[in-house]
Amino acid sequence: MKLEPGAWERLVTRGLAASLDAARDLVTEIVRIDPAEAPIRVTQYLAPLVERTLRSIPESDSGARIAVANALLTLLRDAAPRTLESSDDQVDEPARMLYSVYPQSAFGTGARPNRPTIPLSDTALLTNATDEPAIGREIQLELETADDVDLLCAFVRFEGVRILEDQLRALVERGGKIRVVTTTYLQSTERRAVDMLIDLGAQVKIAYELEATRLHAKAWLFKHPSPWDYMFFMSNALKAKAPELGWFWYYWLFTTESVDGSIQSVVTSGRTTSVTVRQDGQMPSPVVLKVQFAPTGPAIRPMANARMLDSVTAIVTWPVDVWFAGSRTFRADLTFGQRKIERVVLDPFCRFPDRDPSDNVWPKGSGLPPGTPAPAPGGQGGGGGRGAAGAPTCG
Repeated sequence: MKLEPGAWERLVTRGLAASLDAARDLVTEIVRIDPAEAPIRVTQYLAPLVERTLRSIPESDSGARIAVANALLTLLRDAAPRTLESSDDQVDEPARMLYSVYPQSAFGTGARPNRPTIPLSDTALLTNATDEPAIGREIQLELETADDVDLLCAFVRFEGVRILEDQLRALVERGGKIRVVTTTYLQSTERRAVDMLIDLGAQVKIAYELEATRLHAKAWLFKHPSPWDYMFFMSNALKAKAPELGWFWYYWLFTTESVDGSIQSVVTSGRTTSVTVRQDGQMPSPVVLKVQFAPTGPAIRPMANARMLDSVTAIVTWPVDVWFAGSRTFRADLTFGQRKIERVVLDPFCRFPDRDPSDNVWPKGSGLPPGTPAPAPGGQGGGGGRGAAGAPTCG
């Protein structure tokens, strides 16, 4: 493979690795993929290879194409039995796509729902060019089958709402929700347009900013029965605080893995107490510690990643990326000073599905205050008690 100088973003294969080894006159930058990001990167690499392989099989032999796909699914199921648990994921023959499901009277007598020109699984930027679908008609078609609609726009005009009136009304009548966020940008938003949206059943919020308008974006979100809508919306909304959420969506939506955290040791040296947290599960999670201090002693010094619940209890948090380098242990240094620490609890609010929560407390066996009866058993990561004597209770 010829290595052209420039910016690259390609998964290192064995062939590329050999080319890199042979390119002694070039400087290369190779970055290790975060474990949480690896499934996405490998999938992006495999997708065109799978497509190329299936296209190489003659169109007349559709059975062979399906056989290759099902053989690949069998390999995946053998590698991760808990992810693909049965043969229900095998492609049925002949190859078909489900395009709609509807009762006889849902969209008229025996009428099937209209479909947008752009497939539901695709995204597109429409500019009303002559060779593109008309924006107004595409929005009408999306509205006819959407479950809910979120509209973020700089302004709303009466004429635009009027064009969509029938589809918006029908959406609300079948139980859908419409949420609109807009502004007074250029004083273009019309009162009668807002009134019409409200009359149709929409929830409308307007940002009144006289000197500057921070919101200058247009984004229709048509919600269909798919997790992708929620994933894309939340990833965009939280990108300032959580730039990379791929690990979260992968483990929480596409696997049956669990967290298996534990407190291995707590050691105090001078003003610092080091808590060694171990993660034996396949699902990563932020490290959240509840620290309880002795009632009296030296002043408790503040920590940047800590908040005090009361005068003797602190919650300390480290982000999930402490696990992305591949280590199974993390040393959480508590620099609160010399006030004695009496108790430490990992995941005190039971937010993560821990396989064995009984080892989430230090000292061991101090999960319940003296004289407190054990709570009723609950599910892993549930909202009530952890369900075993000696295990931490959820706050």
